[in-house]
Amino acid sequence: VPHSENNTQVYIDGVYQQKDGYSLSGSTITFSVAPPNLSTIEVMVTSALPVGSTSSDLVSYLPAGIGAVATTVQTKLRESVSVKDFGATGDGVTDDTVAIQAALDASNNVNFGNSTYIFSELTFNANLNVHSNSATLKRLSTYTGSNDGITIGNNVILNGNLIVDGNGLTINNTSLVKVTGDDVTGDSIHVQNIGSLSVTPSRGITVEGDNFRFYSISGNSAGYSTLQLNLTKNIANFTVTNFTSSEHLYKGFVINNSFTVKQVYIGNFFSRYTGSTTGTDGLLTDTNVDNTVLNIERLVVDNLDIDGAEANCVKVENVKECVFGSAKLRNASNAYVSRNNLTMSARTFTCDTLDCDYSILMKSEMSNINSLNNLTANSNFPIEYADDNFTATYHHVLSSAYFPSLTSAIGFIRIDFDRNQPLHINIGMITTLNQRTLNLQGSPSNLLTRDCITIDRVAGYTGSAWSANATNDVTFVINGAPVQATSAELTAIGNVINTKQKFKGKGVFNSTLSKTVYATDVNANSVWFYADGTLAHTPA
Repeated sequence: VPHSENNTQVYIDGVYQQKDGYSLSGSTITFSVAPPNLSTIEVMVTSALPVGSTSSDLVSYLPAGIGAVATTVQTKLRESVSVKDFGATGDGVTDDTVAIQAALDASNNVNFGNSTYIFSELTFNANLNVHSNSATLKRLSTYTGSNDGITIGNNVILNGNLIVDGNGLTINNTSLVKVTGDDVTGDSIHVQNIGSLSVTPSRGITVEGDNFRFYSISGNSAGYSTLQLNLTKNIANFTVTNFTSSEHLYKGFVINNSFTVKQVYIGNFFSRYTGSTTGTDGLLTDTNVDNTVLNIERLVVDNLDIDGAEANCVKVENVKECVFGSAKLRNASNAYVSRNNLTMSARTFTCDTLDCDYSILMKSEMSNINSLNNLTANSNFPIEYADDNFTATYHHVLSSAYFPSLTSAIGFIRIDFDRNQPLHINIGMITTLNQRTLNLQGSPSNLLTRDCITIDRVAGYTGSAWSANATNDVTFVINGAPVQATSAELTAIGNVINTKQKFKGKGVFNSTLSKTVYATDVNANSVWFYADGTLAHTPA
């Protein structure tokens, strides 16, 4: 509406009209000379507003591109908020809890940038998108509460890397980050600097929801455990592409409680521990139920690298199927009575390449290890097969094994348990074995009638062949012969070879003379002859 000549411009057929050619009165324009008939008259009125008086809801915004829809600048800006919009300082000193929570409650798209914020307790609400450029959320040093640090609800997405720092606090039976919701996904979370007690532990990240999927989870000095999958209900999937834990006080990654999970997948698992806390494990599945309850249906790790543990580098229980691509296990402490590089109790276990420097305890019903490398353990029994109450025949396949040094081993395999089912062990190529190939220890009942132990080839063999206690039918084959023994050991064979028919007429390969010899009677102390009837060995 025209207001004064100073803020009004008049055009007739596009030609600007001088101010003396018309007059204004309210909204009426009176020309001194009438414009031509049917001419076009344009009137433009401008108004000046004070600085700061224009609101973003009055300014339009149109994105580039065909089909873009116009909106206001206010609406566009409110699509996401920064925690600093609500008063967070991000100076690493001020308690920003109230401001951060206000931002989290006000929007479903919240940006932390790359600052350091002090907080006490926070809740990431459902359907939230969090953006972080390596921002740090650090626990308030004077916090005296007893709650989890950050609680994450359903359908939360983390974009970028978020660092959560426990500030050295030990808060009993809590987690610095606790995921209670389903369908939580994201790029990267790193937790650090958490104190811990072993009885009422303070943990890094605890996941209770279904379909948790993250590209990277990592922790350094992250309390009792860096990552825990706490099964409070039946879930389908848990996926972490890259997991790294260093200097956790007790566990790197642990799965517990007695509900069911269909699949746990970890792409790359890396753990380092150099401390001395007794009972520390790198990877532990311990669901607090009898191992006959296989509530973890499938555990898959593509690449496993664990260096250091005061108990087991890996201990797997309550798992139906366990699959490792490559596993490198080192430095399980000899201070812990039940420690092993690997304690495997999954019903079935498959591993392409297993590289470890200490003993392996196999309790699986079935196992298939393609390659076992660099076993140099100073343990009496680097590989031990033990009963874990499964019901079917035990089948174990080891395609190839390399043992640089077993200087103190009594035998590289130990079978020392009472079983209800037979055991079949099939071993392919063994190289540089310098101790007994097989050691069967324990009471005579430990070997069953249908047991079958086969070793195809032994290269670099320098030690004694075996020692055993057994009374039942057992097939024991090394290098294609029923047993390999020196002349001095022929009297000590025991009843390992086809004991129902005893020894009469049975062939045994004599490694001293590289010939097969035969017994004339059913006793271990039989007279042994070569095939041509020449006397090979007379018992002492």
